[in-house]
Amino acid sequence: MATPHFNDRLLPVRLLQSAGIPSMIWFEDALACYNVPTVLFDLHLLVPSLNPAKLLLLHHCWTAAPEQTKIDGVIIDKAVTLEPPQVSMSDEERVKLIRWNSVPATTVLLPAEEWNCSLPLSVEPTASIQDFYPSLPALLDALIDSLLDAPSTRGSLAGYLNCQVGYLYGNAPALRQKSFAGCLQPAHRQFHNDLVAGMDGSTSIFLEHQREIRDRFRKGQWELKDVSAGRENEDLFTGRREAELLKEMPDPFFGKEMVVEEEGEEDG
Repeated sequence: MATPHFNDRLLPVRLLQSAGIPSMIWFEDALACYNVPTVLFDLHLLVPSLNPAKLLLLHHCWTAAPEQTKIDGVIIDKAVTLEPPQVSMSDEERVKLIRWNSVPATTVLLPAEEWNCSLPLSVEPTASIQDFYPSLPALLDALIDSLLDAPSTRGSLAGYLNCQVGYLYGNAPALRQKSFAGCLQPAHRQFHNDLVAGMDGSTSIFLEHQREIRDRFRKGQWELKDVSAGRENEDLFTGRREAELLKEMPDPFFGKEMVVEEEGEEDG
């Protein structure tokens, strides 16, 4: 994990802490701590209960957003979006401060229980800002559970959550190790082993496969394997088929040099 530093973007975390309300930094801000080069959008915070956190920020001059909360275009019923206090400054100054995370951001409060994350019952007044970021296992466990809970249908959150999981596997070196499975909840270890083994995690077929495995594990009907399907399964291991398709495609550069040479000969 990169060492996080306090800045004004994270002001809501400190305000909640001052009132003894625990919170956890989530989504893009959490991913950024694990080498994911993501753009930061709204600040998402997991909290034990929405109303106390909302009232606290309203007391500090945040205002309730007029529209329903959306994540990746999907309406989230159990959520509160709050706009930060308005500060008088020029557009140029605001853009510069936003770039350096030096102004409070639009803050989205989410109930931790709905996102498969456990929060402490209380928060220490002396806690550092690093204490409000999830550990890598806790973040991945929660994202995998939320991903497998979301239906693989158009307009669901599955695509957004799958991107987040994919970004972590693509940028957090620890996740490239098969041994990291031991840090995860048992129900998610096969998911990890399969991605490390080379399954394509971006497809709906993969998600349905993993949902079935999780369900069977919860019923005591699944034992952890190095990989849950043979590599000849092209629905799950798409790399070989993609390579075959690429070989069958015409070379987009073939013939271009010939055309250039012919044109050059005509010019001469």
